[in-house]
Amino acid sequence: MKKHLIILMFVMLIIPSIASASWWNPFSWKLWNVFNEKSSEIQDVKNITKEPEKKPENIIITNKSVDSKEDRKEQAKIEKERKALDAQKDALRIAEEKFKQQQLDIAKQAEQLRQEELKRQAKEQEVILDEEESDKTSISVREITCTERPAGTYYLLPFNIKGEWISGWIQVKIADGNGGTVVKGFDLDKSNIGDGFIFSQSGRVLGGSRNIELNAGLIATYQINIHSVVPSYNRVGIRSYSTSSLIAEESGRFTLPSCE
Repeated sequence: MKKHLIILMFVMLIIPSIASASWWNPFSWKLWNVFNEKSSEIQDVKNITKEPEKKPENIIITNKSVDSKEDRKEQAKIEKERKALDAQKDALRIAEEKFKQQQLDIAKQAEQLRQEELKRQAKEQEVILDEEESDKTSISVREITCTERPAGTYYLLPFNIKGEWISGWIQVKIADGNGGTVVKGFDLDKSNIGDGFIFSQSGRVLGGSRNIELNAGLIATYQINIHSVVPSYNRVGIRSYSTSSLIAEESGRFTLPSCE
């Protein structure tokens, strides 16, 4: 009995020590620390790779109703300024177009005035030319014809002289086509011009380079010179004029008509 009591006391003393010993407590074993360290490392890796959380920025809390009202006022002001600027641009564009149109109108009016001035000058020049032409001495020769005179039938070369003149001369040269020629001439002044130049009787034989019978079909030429001075004559009666005194001349040819 005493032996059993000793064993019981031994057990009672040793059991608390065993229960409190760390080697006896499985939760205090380092074996579990290995798993805890691995889990901690995995968690650390996850924390490192995980994107850092954004910190919320400072949020300014304002009165939205007040801000909206101020914004509307500012927007209305900007819109008003924009419309005013657009109106100024439109007014400037309209003024520029109006200015360009005015320049075109001025250029058009200037061109019209220039054309009118040119027309006026042309008319004045025409008037001057007409006046000069009317004052200018001129000769007009009509078709040769036959005229009856008391002595018989004659050839008449009708012409007249317009304008101021003093003297002149007319010359008719008749050719028979075979080398024979006859020259008839006459000094002119205002008292003897008459209806023209009666230079020969029809059918008459005239002497020149050789005798020529004046009949229809013969070719003749004429030359008329009009001067503004009285001619001067030498001792043998040949007249002469200064070159500057010639104011009109006319020449041509004709065919003797039939006077039968």
